[in-house]
Amino acid sequence: MFDGIPVGNISAGALLGLVILMILTDRLVTRKRLEDSQRETENWRQVAEVSQAQTAKLLENSELTVALLRSIKDHSGGGV
Repeated sequence: MFDGIPVGNISAGALLGLVILMILTDRLVTRKRLEDSQRETENWRQVAEVSQAQTAKLLENSELTVALLRSIKDHSGGGV
C-alpha cells in the first residue's frame, strides 16, 4: 500500500491525514470497533448453535410423528 511513498519525508500533518483517511475508508479500524465486531460475531455464533440444536430436535420429532402416523395407518387397515 505504501509502495513508492517516501515515508521518512512525510510531515506530521500528512501522516495524521493519512491515518484519518485509512480510518474513514475502513483500512484501519479502532479497537472499540474491532471488539464490537468480535462480540457481534460471537453473539451470532451462539444464535446459530441454538438454532441448529432446535432444528435437530424438530427434525427428530417430525420423524417420530411420521413413523407414528404410518403405524396408526397400518394398524387401522390402511384406509383414510
